[in-house]
Amino acid sequence: MEYVTLTNRLKMPMVGFGVFRVPDKKECQESVYQAIKVGYRLIDTASFLYK
Repeated sequence: MEYVTLTNRLKMPMVGFGVFRVPDKKECQESVYQAIKVGYRLIDTASFLYK
């Protein structure tokens, strides 16, 4: 996996796993669990509120 070095000298993976459009809480939980099991270390949990 490729990484980028941040200004605080920490390394961040270039590829992440996003859960923005996973509507079901249990499905989201299982998806993140499986992503971590296969090696993902960047989990994007950003949300968007529709108005």
